[in-house]
Order: sequence, then structure tokens, then C-alpha cells
Amino acid sequence: MTRDHVRLPRWLVYSVILLLAILALERFIYEDLPIYWPVNDLTPVWVSSKAFAAGNDPYNDIPELEKIWASTHVQAYGYTNYEGILHTHPMGYPLMTLPLFAPLTLLSYFAAVQVVLWGSIALFVVMIFLLARQATWSRPRKFFFIAFALAMGPLHNGIHFSNLNTLVIALLGLGVVFFERKPRWAGIALGCALCIKPQVAFLFFAYPWLRRKWETSLSELATAGTILSGAWIWMAAHHVGWYRSYLAALAQFSSTGNNSFYASVRFQMLNLQVLVFEFIHSYQWSDRIAWILFLGLSATAVVLVRKWGRNEAAEWAILSILTLLPVYQRFYTGEILIFTLYWAIENWSLQKAKAAIVLMLPLLLARAANARTITAPSRWVKSHNSDSHFLWNAFVMPHLIWMELILLIILLVSVYSLGTDEIASRFVPKRGEREP
Repeated sequence: MTRDHVRLPRWLVYSVILLLAILALERFIYEDLPIYWPVNDLTPVWVSSKAFAAGNDPYNDIPELEKIWASTHVQAYGYTNYEGILHTHPMGYPLMTLPLFAPLTLLSYFAAVQVVLWGSIALFVVMIFLLARQATWSRPRKFFFIAFALAMGPLHNGIHFSNLNTLVIALLGLGVVFFERKPRWAGIALGCALCIKPQVAFLFFAYPWLRRKWETSLSELATAGTILSGAWIWMAAHHVGWYRSYLAALAQFSSTGNNSFYASVRFQMLNLQVLVFEFIHSYQWSDRIAWILFLGLSATAVVLVRKWGRNEAAEWAILSILTLLPVYQRFYTGEILIFTLYWAIENWSLQKAKAAIVLMLPLLLARAANARTITAPSRWVKSHNSDSHFLWNAFVMPHLIWMELILLIILLVSVYSLGTDEIASRFVPKRGEREP
């Protein structure tokens, strides 16, 4: 038996699965609930959706937004007004998000947050089980995938802050599940995900076009186009000029806004600009170089997929990693790497897949625990006046970004190897045949 096919004892496998399940349950009970309250990532979405439904500017009509927030009678300690909330929780969601959440404004603020939170969790769990169900793996591997996915720190970080990433990635997963069997349903799921968070869903939205899955492509285009045009017409009918206000809100997410690379907050992000900044210390060039690297890696992935793509799981995994690189992404977006986990478990016999799972182990740490893991040695570093040391800031603190890059290289090599192995097999003579 080769090293790649060594089987672990069954008791050890189930022990690991049990530990992961306990970790996931502990986080749901003690870390996620109660949620971050009363101001969380759903606050600006609900308030702006209510303004949108009333035909007002959902981004910059401060008096109207203040009035809506005051109507909730929520005591937001630490905030004197809603403008202060917008400073720490900018409204960066696009116009096409608002029609999807406008029906929730019929509920109270507290009820709307609970509906979105529990609905997102339920949909995410269903998506995980559907992914495992469609796999042809052994039962232990399916249990391992489910337990690992539900224990991942980014998932619980997103739940704690009521971030919409949980909902978006659940929709992307449904798009993956339905991709072959129910292409129209896949298109609807991917189209809705794009409407909520384009910066997370854009590559998954583009993938059916690359694969020439026209039914899915047209379905997602129709879904997103209908929602966007409806929202645009609604704003035009109420004579609301929202576009400049939206761009001003987006500016707060730039590297010179809330995500300044000169602050420690940069180490909470997973995008490539953070890593590039540690080498050149220029936020303008960090943006440019990060996008150049992203485009180069994306072009390489497209060429490999078009020429040698034979493993759809690897292609979804590549998309998940590329999604994290070019645009501002916080720790909770890392839950999108469940598609990388799926590929690794599906290809468990490969050394590269085992290495990928080992690399993903830091994702089992919650954001706070991850910070403490780094903070403990950082106290020693600071005590020796080395907290600005290049090795510390360029390799230790952004370790999750290095993980993403290494995972991406592993996947690209895997796609290339699979394609070249298939080509080489065509020239291997069958038994009884003579070599040319």
C-alpha cells in the first residue's frame, strides 16, 4: 500500500469528527449567540432598505435615515446618532440589495435581524448537507466535511456580527449544488448572491459563462438584471439621485478609509493589498499591484480550466480563493473556502489535498482566538521593540493571506497535473499493443 493510500484507524477519524462537531456546537452557543447587538452589520441594510421602500435616498438622506433609526427605539450605547453608526458600519451594499430586504422592513428591527440571522444559518447548514450528499465519498469523509465546515472560525465570526456573507455563501453553495442537475435554480441562486454582495459572488457569477453553461448563465443574468432594473426604476420614479451617494459610501471601504493599511485593522483582512503593502508601504501601488497579480493569476486559471479542466470541484475551489484576493475582504469572508475544503476531501488520496487541509487548520480558530494566538508572541516582540520588524509584519501577521496563495498554487498545479496526466495516458500502449 502506497503512502497516499494509508488508511487511518476508524476510531481516530470519528474522534476528530466528534471534536470538530463539539467545537462547532460550542461556538454556536457561546460565541455566536447572543449576537453583536444592537448595532451590527445588518443595521445599515435594514435602515437603508426602509428608506428605499419609502422612495428616499438610501445612502445619504441623513435626516430620513436618522428618523428611521429613531423609530426603532433601540438604545445604541456608544453612538450619539445614526451618522456615527454609518461611520463604523458604512452602507456599502449596492442598490440591487435593497429590494431583496425591503419586505423585512415590515417587521421591527429586532425581528428583521433575527429572521435574517436564523434564515442565513439554516440555509448555510442545508447547503453544507446538500454538498455532502451529492459527493460520492465514504460516510466518514462526509461527516468530516460537515463538521469541519460548521466549525470554521469565519462562519461564526460572520454570524456574530450578523454579516450577510453567511447568506451569500449559502447561495453560492446552492449554485454549486444545482449547477449540473438544475441549471435554472443555480442561476437564480448565483444571481441573488451577486445582488447582495458582488465583491464575493462576481467570479461564481462569471463561471457558467466560462463553462458555456448557457441556461445557468441566462438565468442568473435575468435574475440580477430584473432586480437591478426594478430598483433603478423605483428610484427614478421617486426622482432620487442615489449614485453619487453610493460612490461616497464605497469610498469608506478603500485603503484610505476604514481599512487603512497604516492601522492594525489591516491584519483582519484577507485581500492581497495587505500583503503587498508590507513590501512597498504605498496604498495606491498596493491596490494596483494586487489587481495586477489577481488578473495574472485569474488569466492563468482560465487558461488551465479551458485547456485541462477536468475537475469541477478544483475549479470552484480556485474561484473561492481568487475571490478573496483583489477586493476588501474581512475574516468572515474566509468561510468561502469551504469549496477548497470540498476539493481537498474529494481528492484525499493526493498529497496536495492533504497539504491543503493542513494549511486550512488556522481557519478553525475564531477571529478572536486567531488574534490571541498572534498577540501572545507579539507581546514578546513588542517588549523587544521588534513589532515593526519586516518578518513579523510581512509573514507572521498576514499568515492567512499566505495560506490563500499557497492553496491557490496547489490547486493550479493540480489542474495542470490532471490535464497532462490525461494527455500522457493517451500515449501509453494498451496491454498487447506494441509501442510505436
